Amino acid sequence: MSVFQRLHMPPLDGATGWLNSEPLGPAGLRGQVVLVNFWTLTCINWLRQEPYVRAWSQAYRDDGLIVIGVHTPEFSFEHDIELVRKAVETRDIDYPVAQDNDYAVWNAFANHYWPALYFVDRDGIIRDEHFGEGRYEQSEHRIQ
Repeated sequence: MSVFQRLHMPPLDGATGWLNSEPLGPAGLRGQVVLVNFWTLTCINWLRQEPYVRAWSQAYRDDGLIVIGVHTPEFSFEHDIELVRKAVETRDIDYPVAQDNDYAVWNAFANHYWPALYFVDRDGIIRDEHFGEGRYEQSEHRIQ
């Protein structure tokens, strides 16, 4: 992402359902640091990344970080919100998760990857992004 780009966090109102939260959006998140994590149930890269995202959510929650998981299904069976709910419960994910069955949130972010991280500052500006696994130390520094 270029230093000269100042992209605002797009709306999340295209989500087809929410777990662990009422629907959220950029206006209600102003003043918070937000980490948006795109994932899908069967993505091995997400399964390896998720413990880091969960740990960051727990470690920095009291300092104003809000993690939002966006479950965008890759396969038809992943549209089932009950399978997503079971994955959230099994993995002890307690942060908000948007179910994005229609790819509305995915498209609003112009995302193309699982997993994907978008780092949003208190003013609602996307400051960084990362696709795939790795870069965990850099990502945590960005959150800090």
